[in-house]
Amino acid sequence: MLPIRTLTRVAAGALAVLATGCGGKSPTNPNNPGGNSGLTATIDGAAFVALPTGVAAVGSANGTFSIAGGTASGTGLAINAFNISGPGTYPMGVGPSVAGAIGSIAAGGSAWNSALTGNSGTITFTTVSATRIVGTFAFTATGTANASSTRSVTNGAFDIPVNATANIAVAPNAGSKFTATINGAAWNAATVVMGSRPSSGTLTLSLSNISYQMVVTLSGYTGVGTYALATGVQRTMFVTNLTTFTNWGGPGTASTGSFVVTSSTASRIAGTLDVTLPPSTVTPGTGNLRLVGTFDVGIP
Repeated sequence: MLPIRTLTRVAAGALAVLATGCGGKSPTNPNNPGGNSGLTATIDGAAFVALPTGVAAVGSANGTFSIAGGTASGTGLAINAFNISGPGTYPMGVGPSVAGAIGSIAAGGSAWNSALTGNSGTITFTTVSATRIVGTFAFTATGTANASSTRSVTNGAFDIPVNATANIAVAPNAGSKFTATINGAAWNAATVVMGSRPSSGTLTLSLSNISYQMVVTLSGYTGVGTYALATGVQRTMFVTNLTTFTNWGGPGTASTGSFVVTSSTASRIAGTLDVTLPPSTVTPGTGNLRLVGTFDVGIP
């Protein structure tokens, strides 16, 4: 799994070039009649309207779309979306293993990205095809060089012709989702990686965002069914708070609850979880940690 800090830079590279190459006036883009650039937003209360000929949308394998545009003053806006299978609302602040997107801003030699919180905003696609994408978005971005610097993007909209470099269809096993609450507070995974396939008899998952890292191990996996933690076989969940580096669950703890697999195919598994994890035996956290949620994970 790529480190969180690496993933947050995914969209920034293209913006550096974009932001320095947008000076001057450009003619109307013939693919957007009426002079509409196809990419607009409000950034910190100020209107952003991309130059008509500077807007681009590239579509590639597994529903990956790269959208970018810039203004005459040198501000660039980009969105990298992953595993977009069709119209719908997807989270922003996720990596390529999850269905969703990352948003970025570049201006004055600085850059801001939607942090991999799993829920730094949303993007809604109303049209998705190999020739055109249409939708809206909003997100909060954090400075790549200064984490205390933030930018707010609202009222985002795009209607852009697509340059498809490959078949954009999403493979049955592409794009995962793990959504839960931690002691009642919403938590979404920004990355989901399957370390051990169900066919091995042991299912392992690594889940993370900038707040928590989680590792799930379910031995004796046979498909649809209920997998209780701490029942004499290696079925554990280990959670680390990435701010305090304290831990819950794992081997040797009296964890309770279970994962319920409601669907299991050659390409995906899906289900629910409700587990309570006591402080770990190593750098223990404070009090119990309860996770309640759902998962839908592609099998590599």
